[in-house]
Amino acid sequence: MTRKEIDKIKAEYPPGSHVKLIEMKGEPQMLYGLKGTVMAIDDIGQIHVNWENGSTLALTEEDRFEKMRMVRVIVCRPGEKPTIEKIGDDLASMQAVVGGMIEEYTASACLCSSSTNSKVLKIETRGRLTSCFLKNGCL
Repeated sequence: MTRKEIDKIKAEYPPGSHVKLIEMKGEPQMLYGLKGTVMAIDDIGQIHVNWENGSTLALTEEDRFEKMRMVRVIVCRPGEKPTIEKIGDDLASMQAVVGGMIEEYTASACLCSSSTNSKVLKIETRGRLTSCFLKNGCL
């Protein structure tokens, strides 16, 4: 791998980036869908990742993976101050934050700043509203 190729990888996957594994050859414990956070790119272009299963195996050219799109969300829980969290922009990541089912509905159900793309996600656990996400700065 050339220096230019390695520099391109470093630009695309800076430390703190999130990846999702599709396949890691020869590593049966590294399952499809496993998520991790990039720690560093070494001088031969391997992407060192802190995986959610505790592994720190590096990704190589032979492995298949994708960069996860991350979003910042405001999480509101009853009796607590809202917090801003960075999570994957997928249903599974959102459900993992709250440990419950999520029902999505459009921004017309809330008061938002002029963003038509804003969505409010209502999270229900055992039939009661327990948390909410506000995406794209909708307040």
